[in-house]
Amino acid sequence: MFLDTNAVHKQKMNFYKYGNVMIDLETLSTKTNASIIEIAAVEFNKYSGETSEVFRARINPSEWGKNGRDVDGYTVKWWMERDKEAISSLLEEPVWCKPYVTLKEALENLTAFINKCDNTWFDKETKEIEVFNGWSGRTDILTIPEDDKKRRVTVWGNGATMDITILQSAYEYFGMKTPWQYWAVNDVRTIVDLKPEVKSNTKFEGIKHSAIDDCKHQIKYLSETIKGLGIHV
Repeated sequence: MFLDTNAVHKQKMNFYKYGNVMIDLETLSTKTNASIIEIAAVEFNKYSGETSEVFRARINPSEWGKNGRDVDGYTVKWWMERDKEAISSLLEEPVWCKPYVTLKEALENLTAFINKCDNTWFDKETKEIEVFNGWSGRTDILTIPEDDKKRRVTVWGNGATMDITILQSAYEYFGMKTPWQYWAVNDVRTIVDLKPEVKSNTKFEGIKHSAIDDCKHQIKYLSETIKGLGIHV
C-alpha cells in the first residue's frame, strides 16, 4: 500500500486532536425508518468542547416519505408549531452549502466526512505500508502499531435509538456500509443524565432545531458535563 507520508500524518494529527463527531438529524417521524429532512455533523474534542469541521445536508423535499421512509402526522404537526426561524433554516437557501441533495447523496457525503475525521486505518491483514516522504523524496516501509489500528472516530447521537439508529436504517436501505464501527457509537443522554444540571444551565446559541446549531449545543453541554464529572484526558 502506497501513501503520502504528509497526508497520513496530517489526518492522524487531526484525529488525535478531535476524534469525535456529533450527529444530529431533523426528521418527520420518530421511528427507526423516519424520513430524514436534514443531516448535520460536527467534529469535536469531547474534553475541551473545541469544534472543527462541519457537515450539513438537506434532503430534497421531493424525497420526503420515499425510499422506505416514514412520515408521522404528529411530527409534521410538531414542525408546523415550531418557531418560524427554525422552519426557515430548513427551507431557505444557505450561502455555504448545496441547497438540496437526494438522501443517497447525503449519506455518501456523510460517509466521506466521517472518513475524513477518522483515523488513517488499515485492515487487519495490513502489517506494513509503503510511504513517500515528500520532504526527503525517500520511500520508507513503516510498521503499523496494533493499538493505533484499534483507534477509530467516535460518533455521538442524542438518544440511543434516534439519530444514529435512523441513519443506520437509511444506510441499510441503500445497501451501503455504515461509516463508523458498531462499537464506536456513544449516546449523549447517557453521559448527561449523570449530571443533568449542566445541560439545564447551558445557554443555547443559534437556532433551535437547526441541526448544526443543535450539534454545537450538544457538544457544549456534553463537554461541560465531562469536565464536571472530573474526567480528563
